[in-house]
Amino acid sequence: MLSPRDDEGPSSVVLFNNAENVQLQDTHIAVTIGNNNTNQNIVINPKSKWDPIELLLHYCALDGLVDSKERYDPPKCAPETREAILRDIIAWAKGGVSTPTFLWLYGSAGAGKSAICQTIAETFRREETLLANFFFSRGAGASGRSNGDRLIPTLIYQLQLNLPETRSFIKKAIRKDRSILTSTRATQMESLFCSALDQFSIRRWFRDLSGKQSRLIILDGWDECQDKEVQCDLLRIIADTTASMSMPLRFIIASRPEAHIRHTFDIHPSLNNGTVRRINLDEDQDARVAIFKFVRTKFRNILETHPLRQHLDPSWPSDQVVELLVAKSSPQFIFASTAMNYISFANDRPDVRLNAIITMAENPPEDPDEAPLENIDRLYRFIFSGVNSKHRSNVWTILGIIHLASRKGFTVPTPSPLFFEELLGVPPGTVDIMLIPLLSVISLPLTREAAIKSLHASLFDFLLDSHRSRDMAINLALAHLRLLEYYGHRVLKSFKPNFYKGVLQHDVFLGDLEAKCRPSIEHITTSALIALEYTSIELVDLPSFDIKLPPPEIPDRHPTLQAVELIELVFSCLVKHGTEQMRIPGLFNNSSRIRFCRSFAFRME
Repeated sequence: MLSPRDDEGPSSVVLFNNAENVQLQDTHIAVTIGNNNTNQNIVINPKSKWDPIELLLHYCALDGLVDSKERYDPPKCAPETREAILRDIIAWAKGGVSTPTFLWLYGSAGAGKSAICQTIAETFRREETLLANFFFSRGAGASGRSNGDRLIPTLIYQLQLNLPETRSFIKKAIRKDRSILTSTRATQMESLFCSALDQFSIRRWFRDLSGKQSRLIILDGWDECQDKEVQCDLLRIIADTTASMSMPLRFIIASRPEAHIRHTFDIHPSLNNGTVRRINLDEDQDARVAIFKFVRTKFRNILETHPLRQHLDPSWPSDQVVELLVAKSSPQFIFASTAMNYISFANDRPDVRLNAIITMAENPPEDPDEAPLENIDRLYRFIFSGVNSKHRSNVWTILGIIHLASRKGFTVPTPSPLFFEELLGVPPGTVDIMLIPLLSVISLPLTREAAIKSLHASLFDFLLDSHRSRDMAINLALAHLRLLEYYGHRVLKSFKPNFYKGVLQHDVFLGDLEAKCRPSIEHITTSALIALEYTSIELVDLPSFDIKLPPPEIPDRHPTLQAVELIELVFSCLVKHGTEQMRIPGLFNNSSRIRFCRSFAFRME
């Protein structure tokens, strides 16, 4: 029985006085006070109802938002650039109900689509009229920014943030059926996003607020959503479900002019009849003026802030040099942006770097019809030629794995300096040194655990196309093989292998290794099988391998035995199906398998 303290009167109860580390949850305590029969029920930490918004968050990709940390220092229009097109887009977004619902903003790689979308998003956010936004990126697979299935939940989450009156509708719908978050994209858009907006819009206060309502939704990098079918499906869903809404919305869809996207805009009934406006940035007459202002601003910043600015003439650079850079850039901002990143590198003289760019740019392209693409390709090749020859193999491996990390369905650790130091077996700081020549096209993180990123989506288009990048093309096979070796070592170092006549034997030591082995086993399987796909000169149809661990509940089967058998099975598949398709003859034959496994044994001795 718990008694009240004498100095606190008959109704005060002290529980667990001077106790430490006491945790009670969902607990009811009956307290008898004095000699009467009155009980007080005390409920400690009652279990609260689950929060539908918290559940919704599990299906979102908030790294794709305009102000996310993942998108730190995003591209945006420089001051006094793209003024005409920005005014045009803003006027459309603020127009009446007669203006088209959709604006398709398209252009080739580096045309400035993301910079325009970022600038528009920031403008409308300041005015509190940005309803939602999402910036796809195929270079950010781990964050979900390339996953089309995360788009609609992310829009729904922003809807209840920016229009709080819709929150109760959304929470009620999820509480009624939480499986709606795993339903089809069309169901989610109709039952959560559109229904919440429709119920909100018929409220009586809508008439009073209609002039202030958020209604612009910006969706950038549409072509960077991983699956083309998903891209088209999302376009159709958004067009169909919003066609008859009470509250008019405006959508900016920004992408490259991919054939499947253009086809969807051309033929889908809800995307024609005046519902779509199109702006082709490759035909923007003001692009040259905008690039000129951008380049001039960047040179002015160099003269004012560069660590070696005292060595620069105040009149540097000449007007002729600026005109040459602008001519090589138009109509693509990416050339000017990449060139200025290269020139402004803090640890070298900007005038020396500018001269190198000019020397490269003054040589005419091999094919005049491909001048815009050839200009950026030659700039990329020039930048990559600065990689130290002794680091080249490792740098190309790093780039290959950065690309693999962005691919849907293929999971590797965060492509951070820390991971690559472990993978390559190099001292801390070495990865940064290797990549310094590429800082105009990639971004090194502030911490060793964060991901290394590409500054331009078009970079890997260049590196993966051997016709464009030539001898600087990435061989993804080498990246896969390096991952295969890495994960294989992680598995094999968990037990002591012995070898006899080319057959892998094993001595099993005691201990439960399943938790340690299983993640590595899954990775080595994926790495080994995908390596086959990318080592052929052209993609080939490969047999489907169904390699899975035996169920862990099988008695008398030690996890290490499972690991050994799995590795044997993987290499058997490689020997059976891979030899004829490999660029390097015999790479995965039986003897190479033995050498591969034996290399791990030597490391362990």
